[in-house]
Amino acid sequence: RLYKVVYTDDGTEQENIPEHFVFPKEDYLLSTSNIHHEWKGVRNVVDKASEDVWASLIGYYVAIIDGKEQSFPRLSEALQAYDASIVKRKGDKTKQSDLNIPENWGWLLTPNVPAPPTVEELMEELHETRLKITEQEKMCVKSLEEKHDTEKELAVKAALAEERRRTQDMKRKLRKELTGFHENEMKRARQMFEGDKTNAIEMALSNARKEQELSLEKQRGDLEQHFNYEKDKAMQFVKLETRQQLKSEMQAEFNNLKNEIEKEIEQRLRTEYSLPPPPKRAKVSLSLIPRSAFGMSSPKPTEQKGKENMPEGDSLLTPQSEKSSAEDEAQI
Repeated sequence: RLYKVVYTDDGTEQENIPEHFVFPKEDYLLSTSNIHHEWKGVRNVVDKASEDVWASLIGYYVAIIDGKEQSFPRLSEALQAYDASIVKRKGDKTKQSDLNIPENWGWLLTPNVPAPPTVEELMEELHETRLKITEQEKMCVKSLEEKHDTEKELAVKAALAEERRRTQDMKRKLRKELTGFHENEMKRARQMFEGDKTNAIEMALSNARKEQELSLEKQRGDLEQHFNYEKDKAMQFVKLETRQQLKSEMQAEFNNLKNEIEKEIEQRLRTEYSLPPPPKRAKVSLSLIPRSAFGMSSPKPTEQKGKENMPEGDSLLTPQSEKSSAEDEAQI
């Protein structure tokens, strides 16, 4: 890193100065005030074998603080830290010869010199200063906001007035242009109408004819769409009626077939058991005593392969009718 230095005493300048030749003023004065570069509790550490110029020439500083070594990049920081540790340890018994920079501790070494303010006093003063600055800042912000609002209002009014004036000028210009354009169009239309009335009439008739054809085509499309809708609705109705009729016919055929099968089963059973044909009997409704009253159990179904469960006994000869547990119909 290179520096450009301006000397305030004679106004001369010097450029491209390496960083190891540039020091803070405080460190420079402390370093030149001690010819032997020896300080109390502070030593300079450099590495002569290092290729870095700063490390080989300047290095860093080590101070003994409370019996421990601490490193500092600047000489002034190391000396001040060491002196502060000595004052902290010895207090009022600190001597001028114990310190590296005794002028910083004149209030401690000279009894008549007032002591510097404590940290609590400094913090309180800092807090009050911050409050004052905050109050001033708020007042300044409020004043700036009011000024800004006023300037903004004036700027908006000026912009609106300018825009209103520019709009009026533009309206006048457009009105003038539209008037001229309208007059030219009227002249050209009048010339065209007077020069070729027949062509205008034919064109109008052609346009009317085209519009009529388009209207008729649209009506035809609408009618065709409506016809397709009605046709689809009729087809759905026919399908529904046909399905209902087929269902009724199949139900009737199924009932007939069921009756025939029941008659054939009854005939076969009578033939197998050599039963006489059923005589003509009159239906009389009687109240029968249930079987459970005689200690008889109801007929149990038998499992037959390929057939439905049928009750045992003479239940096959019993007509298919509704029965309850307490009343039966008997044919006599």
